[in-house]
Amino acid sequence: MMLRALLAFECLFFLTPDAVRSAHAADPPEAVSKMLAEAVKTKDRDAILQTAIIAKKAYPGSALEIDRMVARFTHETEVAESDKAAADFREKTIFRGWSGEGELGASHSSGNSTDTTVAAALNLRWENTNWRNHFNAVADYKSTKDVANTERLVVSHEIQYKINDRLFTTGLLEWEHDKFAGFDNRYSQAFGLGYGVYHSKTVSWDVSLGPAFRQTDRSGLTTGPAFENETQARLSATASWIISPTMTMSEDASFYFGGGNRTYQSTTAFTSKVIGQLSARASFFYKKETTPPPGLFGTDTTTRLTLVYGF
Repeated sequence: MMLRALLAFECLFFLTPDAVRSAHAADPPEAVSKMLAEAVKTKDRDAILQTAIIAKKAYPGSALEIDRMVARFTHETEVAESDKAAADFREKTIFRGWSGEGELGASHSSGNSTDTTVAAALNLRWENTNWRNHFNAVADYKSTKDVANTERLVVSHEIQYKINDRLFTTGLLEWEHDKFAGFDNRYSQAFGLGYGVYHSKTVSWDVSLGPAFRQTDRSGLTTGPAFENETQARLSATASWIISPTMTMSEDASFYFGGGNRTYQSTTAFTSKVIGQLSARASFFYKKETTPPPGLFGTDTTTRLTLVYGF
């Protein structure tokens, strides 16, 4: 719509006085019509404008008709693209329309020190008119001299129902294994209301808040209760910023608070396109447990350098 308005204004602005005096509804040659149609398909405002100016100079008697043709071609192209996008969106079912990315990074060193590091992730997304699905799996492993010191696995699935353009409900199921944080298994269920704080072509920011329930199975590394049940609240925020056509910054943070142990975690990532669907990513993960088991630290951090393949 904006492109059509700009083109209409600029075509009139560049119309010469002579062209205005001699302009009428005469149709330009068919070759000119095809040339204008092809220019509109490029969606390049300057190319469309220059093509229209050249055509009007060559055929001043058809100047007004050329302006009308540019406006009509632009409108038809926008409508066709909008209808196709809407049809594709409606046709998505739970078994089709998924997109996502796979992430992998690894290193191994030997000699005076033997270290092995593996970082992997799978992120799947699905969306239609009313629903969003987000599946995420993350694995971090590190060993020094064949003795593991990082062993973390997380699998989560979040479903959102869009009430309107900004407001949505959300439900989250999550399983986490973190041996060196003091638990074999931690199950989380969270429900709540979300709001799209800000959305533009380059920036998006969503927040959600609601009740949460967590069940923690403590590992043999710790003393105390073997099983804990907690009722809490969960506050989450997700944001992304397209810094340039090849660089994106993202943030995914959550905070479980209320009775018992409180958990804050955040993942900040910078992703840069390399070639085609392949990207490079640098990310920083931070997690804080306010009441860690005796003998364990409450803060964990992980820095990842990985390759990402989008599909």
